[in-house]
Amino acid sequence: MNQKSNQYFVFFFVLGFIVFLFGCKRHYIREVNPNGTSVVVTKKIALVGFYPYQYSSYTSGRTTTTTATLNYEVPTHPGFQFGKPLDQIPSNGIDVTVPPERVKEFAMAYLTEVKRSGSKELDKMIEVKGSGDTSTFHLKSRDVDYYIVGIHGPAFDKENGVESVLQMLATFHVFILSGGTIPYWSTKAANTEFHIYDKNLNFITKKSYRNRYTVLSAWWGNENEGTFFKGTDPKFANKIYEPDVADFALELPSLIQK
Repeated sequence: MNQKSNQYFVFFFVLGFIVFLFGCKRHYIREVNPNGTSVVVTKKIALVGFYPYQYSSYTSGRTTTTTATLNYEVPTHPGFQFGKPLDQIPSNGIDVTVPPERVKEFAMAYLTEVKRSGSKELDKMIEVKGSGDTSTFHLKSRDVDYYIVGIHGPAFDKENGVESVLQMLATFHVFILSGGTIPYWSTKAANTEFHIYDKNLNFITKKSYRNRYTVLSAWWGNENEGTFFKGTDPKFANKIYEPDVADFALELPSLIQK
């Protein structure tokens, strides 16, 4: 085989390899724990947040920047059996019994967790009067007993360094040699925090869930869940947090009756 033939071989091999990787789909393994327990909560609850992240990237020169923003299209609260999201509970003016300082503290705490894209959710709940240093924050009046804030994450999995490399070394070569039949394994973080406030935005308690789920990449995966290069499909992202939402629903009665 001459040099030119070698170049053609390498070119078509690399091209085929890229096409092969683009054709690989993902499958996520994180099941909801089955249970037959039913719980009853009679309090009126407003749900704040409960959104997974979505991602966008842009490239400038040799630098690619990826941004995470809340995905308002696929909330996780439909899987939560108690309460209603803010936009399904009518507001009636301003609740003057809640100090503006407390409302601002609540807003800043939420934005610290989810960053700027959380402003859209806060607009449903809080009215800001004035601007700059003279602005004041006011809670919109709703007939509720509690506010529950759902925060999913992390936006970026910073704890997956060594573990990810070890899994790649252990499975990627088998994945390639098998033509994508034996899956490439990796894990991702799925963390959720639920913060509970009373109707006057007094913080009551929080519940945290820290988990990792398994991601399989293979030609037989489910394209609706994501692909090898593009990652998780935004429309599927809420499914990853369903176990946290289900577990929290079972614990809620004990948390608000303390």
